[in-house]
Amino acid sequence: MPGYVLGNFFIYSVIIATFGTIATLTWVGMGVLIQKVYLNYYRVINIILALTSFFLTNH
Repeated sequence: MPGYVLGNFFIYSVIIATFGTIATLTWVGMGVLIQKVYLNYYRVINIILALTSFFLTNH
């Protein structure tokens, strides 16, 4: 029985580590894409974010 529990634990650990790695790589990849857009349109994006923040917190 202990071998069965350790086997399941190992499998779940590998699955969780795989999902974590995929999530991290996705986060990095999207960050690179967003950075390129942000560098070109940072003023417009900052104005939109500021207005959104203002209207969501004050109304």
